[in-house]
Amino acid sequence: EISACLVGSEMCIRDRNIPAHFSYVEQGFYEQLMYDKEANTTKSLFSTEINPFYLNRYEVSVQDYKQFCDATKRQMPTQPDWSNAKMPVVNITYYDAIDYCSWLSKVYNMPFRLPTKTEWEHAARNGEYETNNFIYAAKMPNEFVNYIENTNNKPKCISCAQPNELGLYNMSGNVWEWTLQQLKGETTLVVGGSFLNDSSLSLIHISEPTRQAEIS
Repeated sequence: EISACLVGSEMCIRDRNIPAHFSYVEQGFYEQLMYDKEANTTKSLFSTEINPFYLNRYEVSVQDYKQFCDATKRQMPTQPDWSNAKMPVVNITYYDAIDYCSWLSKVYNMPFRLPTKTEWEHAARNGEYETNNFIYAAKMPNEFVNYIENTNNKPKCISCAQPNELGLYNMSGNVWEWTLQQLKGETTLVVGGSFLNDSSLSLIHISEPTRQAEIS
């Protein structure tokens, strides 16, 4: 998946004509958590402030990505047999995702980019770090997460799940999603798990890139 996000101060963002398919993510603090085995509790290692931003509610569909390819005269990546216009586009490289965001910036005349890992997790958790009181921590199977036990070995359409508290779809499961490489030379990370993962990898999970057919 490509989750393009628009970033800026709250005042600046609200002065813009934001596309309707983007959700507003409030300012907050990302908490890096660690489980303390001796104390049998989860503790915060450090906290990082996150500025407000908008995030695409949906995974980028095959239809939307084809529009980008046609406009920029680039080859559409091969899609699996199960694919159709409303399915998430896959076989996307990190630099494909960067180019797509750059194209959106020109189309809408405002800055788009991939979310950072911390921004993505903040949105997926709805800013909740101290407890499991957020949708993607719900017992599975459920109507929010598409994973190996409820997908029949293929993802579902970009709106074929229930959204989280912020109106964001498929932040957990369905297809892996790229995040922004924050420092040159760092490993680019994919997040969220896919339709081929079990429940342990389909929650708020982060990984290095694996199979391109699961990455959008």
